[in-house]
Amino acid sequence: MLCSYRFLAAVVGYTVISFISLLDEMKLFPGASVYYLYMVYYSYPFWLLFLLFAVFPGGKSFCEDFESRYYRYRILRFGKRNYAVSKAISCFISAFVLVFLSQWLLIGVLTLRGPMYLDVDKSAMPGGIYAVLMNENQIWIYFMIRILILAAGAGFFSIVALWISTKIVNIFVVLASPIIVYYLIDNVSVALGIPFYLSLSRIIRSTIEIKGEIGVSLLYALGIFGGLSVAFMIAFYFGCRKRCEDG
Repeated sequence: MLCSYRFLAAVVGYTVISFISLLDEMKLFPGASVYYLYMVYYSYPFWLLFLLFAVFPGGKSFCEDFESRYYRYRILRFGKRNYAVSKAISCFISAFVLVFLSQWLLIGVLTLRGPMYLDVDKSAMPGGIYAVLMNENQIWIYFMIRILILAAGAGFFSIVALWISTKIVNIFVVLASPIIVYYLIDNVSVALGIPFYLSLSRIIRSTIEIKGEIGVSLLYALGIFGGLSVAFMIAFYFGCRKRCEDG
């Protein structure tokens, strides 16, 4: 899956679209730092397209197997549990790696036109608990943290799409489902007044600060998405088993 042309095309496509979304900002501020552009990137709706591209490699794989009846061969050879578990794990890994590579590729391209960080960025865009990383030498650590959390979120939403594919076997619905689910969760969280530290939209944007520590905040975010991913992996297993038994 990771070596397929489809995966590579998704990585390049996501990077290109992300870069294009920043073109206007780069024209307005030709001397802007990579940090500034990366922060502005999250203010545009294009940043949510990672949910769409993350599904391409593995999120719709069960849909394709079911429509082609290829799942029958896999189940007869490996069993339902092995088939479902391997499908879910590969789905999470492919989404995680796709977003991880695309984000670093975007940052790499942006470094070709400007500095990683400027001192003026600290006063204009404070980093909260990440303020200690706001310098030319450590800013890459800040990028790494944000990218890890975003990639873990992509893995989770790809598993959600995989589970949905056991209920609605339609590739177009599966591809659109992560974005729909994201907005649904976000709106429900606001309507119910869910605490900010449980808001997935805040967690995925790395705006949650736990105990004022970077390491704890990172582990918390990864733990939330990891735990939710495992829960939906289990849900996918039961949904996959029922769908395959019903034929």
